[in-house]
Amino acid sequence: MNALNRRVLIVDSQEEDAAFLEGRLAGHGVEVVRVRQSAIGLAVAREQRPWLIVLDGDDPVTRSLSEQLRADPSLCEIPQVLLVKR
Repeated sequence: MNALNRRVLIVDSQEEDAAFLEGRLAGHGVEVVRVRQSAIGLAVAREQRPWLIVLDGDDPVTRSLSEQLRADPSLCEIPQVLLVKR
């Protein structure tokens, strides 16, 4: 992974939540890629090789994506953050 890579992948089906996160990150010079579907998120992670992946921890399908990412040898070292709203 390139040390200069400042790309973050956000996988969240809630548009408002993803937009909020994007706004916070983009203000710090981070390139944000947003997807709403977990299946697309896996493909984008493989293609884009982000520096960080932020996932909706409230969504069981997205939590499943987290497991798939950890099981994939080419993606398992990318840090993940699962956000849970309480």
